Amino acid sequence: LYFRKLRQDLAAVRTPRWRAVGSRGSWQLFDMLADPSQENDLAAEYPGVFANLVANHARWQADVTMHLIERTPVPVGHPKAPMTELRTPESFQEGRLKWPNGPGTTTEWIRNWRSTEDRIWWDLDVLREGTYEVSLVYACNPEMVGSIVRIECGDKSLEATIDHPFGGNVRRRPDRRSTANWLLCDFTSRPLGKMSIPSGRQVLSIQATKIAAGTVCEFRGLILKKLD
Repeated sequence: LYFRKLRQDLAAVRTPRWRAVGSRGSWQLFDMLADPSQENDLAAEYPGVFANLVANHARWQADVTMHLIERTPVPVGHPKAPMTELRTPESFQEGRLKWPNGPGTTTEWIRNWRSTEDRIWWDLDVLREGTYEVSLVYACNPEMVGSIVRIECGDKSLEATIDHPFGGNVRRRPDRRSTANWLLCDFTSRPLGKMSIPSGRQVLSIQATKIAAGTVCEFRGLILKKLD
């Protein structure tokens, strides 16, 4: 089972009148009727109200985290969806891999793939066993060509060389804020080969067995396409 913890550094609790706000372990209390812009911290003046709201938040936090949540596996091989893209935000990782902007967003990808010990994998629910074409979704400069990756699923494996460059044009996203530093990248996809994947709950992983020039590629994910 894999779990994601709730954020502990930002919180808020309120009643029709009062609002307690927590930020990085420090709490404040505001009277929303008299001070809707929340400029005056009244925690010291109303310690009973303040303590009650903070205690209520702690009880809520304990209740909603009592039962840990299993991450849903990615369905693969549905008759009406023979092609499935395994994106990096849905993956699990080992090693010193990095996210350009932070994991979880739909435009995210993996960088800093610099070690053969780095591993990326997905938890799959394969609805139909059979032969699947596996494609790599990536970007790499010409000097990075030549890295070899290995995909494994159960006792089946596929090894292929990244033999085609594609400059992804990593760039800063246009933003109204001059301080924003959100990165974007373009990607291409190329088939790596075919492999047999059994039905049921499976783990599909990718690792590099050879790194040509310090880093494997800008890695967006894999595409599985059922062929039979």
